[in-house]
Amino acid sequence: MKKKIVFLTDANEKIGFGHLNRSNLLAELFYKKRYDSFIFGVKKKYIKNNFFKKTSQYSPIKNRFINLNFIEKTLKSKNFFLIIDTFRINLSIQKQLLKKNVKWLQFDNFQNKTKIYADIVVNANPLIKKKDYKQRAHPQKKQIFLVGRKYLLIRNEFKKNYKAKSEFIMLCSGAGIEDHNYIVTILKIILKIYKFQKIIVILKKKDPRRKKILKLDYSTNKVNIIESTKNISKYFNKSKIVYLSGGTILIESLFYNIKRFVCSIATNQIRNCLSWQKLGFVNYLGNFNKNKIEKKLIIKKIHNLQNQYSNKVLNKKLINGKRLILEKIIKVF
Repeated sequence: MKKKIVFLTDANEKIGFGHLNRSNLLAELFYKKRYDSFIFGVKKKYIKNNFFKKTSQYSPIKNRFINLNFIEKTLKSKNFFLIIDTFRINLSIQKQLLKKNVKWLQFDNFQNKTKIYADIVVNANPLIKKKDYKQRAHPQKKQIFLVGRKYLLIRNEFKKNYKAKSEFIMLCSGAGIEDHNYIVTILKIILKIYKFQKIIVILKKKDPRRKKILKLDYSTNKVNIIESTKNISKYFNKSKIVYLSGGTILIESLFYNIKRFVCSIATNQIRNCLSWQKLGFVNYLGNFNKNKIEKKLIIKKIHNLQNQYSNKVLNKKLINGKRLILEKIIKVF
């Protein structure tokens, strides 16, 4: 009987697809190893591959409860390894998993200080150390903590080496559309700063932000809107300056020699942004949310940091975190 892997995650056009991308990368390796993978919490239309035996929009996680019976009935088995990539996991659910002797991996980013009892914990923040989990770890359980940049999960697309000159300024807030008006606000600012520049804006297909962008005064600049590109690495390679949000898109940009200005548009992105800024990879502008004072400070920073140059590049050999994680899962399972 094939071994079964269960992914619990969240992904949609509002929050983005970073969690799903990580699940896809691991599912592809399990597929090649002839494991059966199942994913819950994601609509089937968002799954663009055949790595999952079954996809379910239903999420077994409901507040402080996880419906393990539903998972077992779907799999027709009680023997599975669980991979959790959602911020909705909490201590109550973890205790249920412990009681049922479920083995699981949990992606973590220190968004909160809740105890963490997973068999394997993954946190690719470059400044996090194993010792940072001392107060959060299970007091008796043997756990594996995979921390640091070598556990980054990056799509193979970013292994490509292009031959192209830097041509334009790029603006992107990731795959989600919930950005607190980040794209439009930042575009207004840079249209005033830069003259006679080509600016690329990456949006989703049928993106509601498109109408607002088309109404702006481009002055001497030329603005092109790129919708739903499946090859964003090409645009990174051709950019000289990028304005980004602090999620997956930030990590993907680190493999290219470009000047980066970054805003967090969700609280779970703040630590990620601060860490990469401390290492000299990005210029962090601040947390872009509904707070008008915060937005004014960010606008001021954009004007003041034009001569700051953070363009360190990560070695593409780092795009191998998925294999390191896979090895640990197989060992535990």
